[in-house]
Amino acid sequence: MAGISPHEALALKALGDRVESASLPRIFAVFFNQNKAHAFIYPEVRDASSARSTANRIISEVLSGYGVCDQ
Repeated sequence: MAGISPHEALALKALGDRVESASLPRIFAVFFNQNKAHAFIYPEVRDASSARSTANRIISEVLSGYGVCDQ
């Protein structure tokens, strides 16, 4: 089985199943359109949204720890 979500992997582990993982060379990025969201005109807003702590929180909460941050 391949391509399951982190939540499904955790559920399988909770049932006692063995879950193996392999790293894939994928990059996710977020781009902000300053013409539509004027708050992103300000450098401090962009800096806050790109902070390492934000990336680590996404990895923890959305990806259930399945990810790395290479900022």
